[in-house]
Amino acid sequence: MSESAINIQRINNKANSSVVREYDYEITFVIVSWNVVDMLTKCIESIITNRDGLSTQIIVVDNASTDKTVSKIRSLFPSIELVDNSKNHGFAKANNQGFKIARGRFIFILNPDAVLLPEALRILYDTLVKFDDIGVVGPKIFYPDLMVQNTCARRFPTLTSAFLCNALKLHRIPLTKCLIEQKVRYPYDYDKEQAVEAISGAAMLVREEVIDELAGFGESYLHGGEDYDLCRRVWEFGKRVYYNPKAQVIHKRWQSGRQASLRVYVNNVLSQQEYFRMNYGKVYAVCFRLIVSLIEVPVSIVIAVVKYTIRKNSLSELRKRLQIAVAVLPWKPVRIDN
Repeated sequence: MSESAINIQRINNKANSSVVREYDYEITFVIVSWNVVDMLTKCIESIITNRDGLSTQIIVVDNASTDKTVSKIRSLFPSIELVDNSKNHGFAKANNQGFKIARGRFIFILNPDAVLLPEALRILYDTLVKFDDIGVVGPKIFYPDLMVQNTCARRFPTLTSAFLCNALKLHRIPLTKCLIEQKVRYPYDYDKEQAVEAISGAAMLVREEVIDELAGFGESYLHGGEDYDLCRRVWEFGKRVYYNPKAQVIHKRWQSGRQASLRVYVNNVLSQQEYFRMNYGKVYAVCFRLIVSLIEVPVSIVIAVVKYTIRKNSLSELRKRLQIAVAVLPWKPVRIDN
């Protein structure tokens, strides 16, 4: 059966109505890209290779790349739907652009520096088909060296985790690493299929009706925090957030972000504050800002100086680290359109 011939239907249960929704595809992939055309190509190839008989729509939203992403993708994959933005809209807004033209029963949010391994798509698809109460499911995610990325199953951010990990960086000290991470960030068994608080936005399969009802990602997030926020709203919507390690993805991580590390750091911190404001209120947001300004920044500066002193970092690296650390103090976003 051709992709255009398939007609999938679902009932809008939340509205408890008889309205029937029609879909053209079983799965729509939405991939937001910025200057990573080679990795994006491999990502798309992994989708085509591992469709497992499922009908798919692939949407690439390009955030004003300068590496000829648009022309190359159109040449290599003419059937792909491509949104060519004239400026960088960031992760949340660009994904929402893709959601608006998605015609799949389920929507697969996938980073361009990720590749699907065999059967991953089918396993995630079958999970949502089997369990109606699951709103979003994520795979086990590996680095290229096959180390597990613990962000694929994690707890929601708290002021405690911001203080112990972001500010004091106790999760990097061997004596406290396991205790801190297991207690406040990553308490899950990564070999166990289970409901979790949050999964990673690098690879997640979401029901279309959930995306529709929740209006996609919150566009007030500049860089990061969108996936946490979406997972929280999925739980509030009455659906579970699920982790299935039988489905596996390799993710290089931060390949776009490392091109603009200062911008990423500042906007990520501001996005974390936005997460606390949106979900806990202004007092929590202010407390988070104080943790960053009074503890995280000074600690980062001290660490950078110490590393330079013991010759672990060069002078240029020291300058870069200091610049990144102090850039957040004005507490203003760094432009994302350059």
